[in-house]
Amino acid sequence: YFVEILFDLKTSGAQLGAYGISGYWAGMAFSRFVYSLWAYRPRRTVRLSLLTAAVAFIALVVFKSGWLCVLLCAVVGFTYGPVWTSIVAGAAERFPDHKASATGLMSAACGLSGIIYPMFMGILVDTLDVRIGFMILAATAALGAALAFSLKN
Repeated sequence: YFVEILFDLKTSGAQLGAYGISGYWAGMAFSRFVYSLWAYRPRRTVRLSLLTAAVAFIALVVFKSGWLCVLLCAVVGFTYGPVWTSIVAGAAERFPDHKASATGLMSAACGLSGIIYPMFMGILVDTLDVRIGFMILAATAALGAALAFSLKN
């Protein structure tokens, strides 16, 4: 919904917005497949993925080309693909005696965020501008990267 609004503002139309949403999910699925093929460094991957997502969100707001924005949506999906699996693996490693509790708590927090964030974005879009919402997504990704960089182990 929010992606389609953003694409409408760019005069790209809702059709390209729908392609952007599909691009996001295709990018995520593809990256999860790619990252499953080899052993990678989860901490580095989370840091770089979140930084790349922050830049891609800003680019989504700045650039006007509809097809470039479709590609940027796929980039965001690709960068977010390994993040969840990496942080779940990290929690299991950090709390080996409490893997189920750590994973359950993370899933609950994710579900709660899935309830609150869309409502927040809807209010924001109705009162301000959808571009502000995407800048908040960029800031959230950058904050996540900063937190990931601050972790010692």
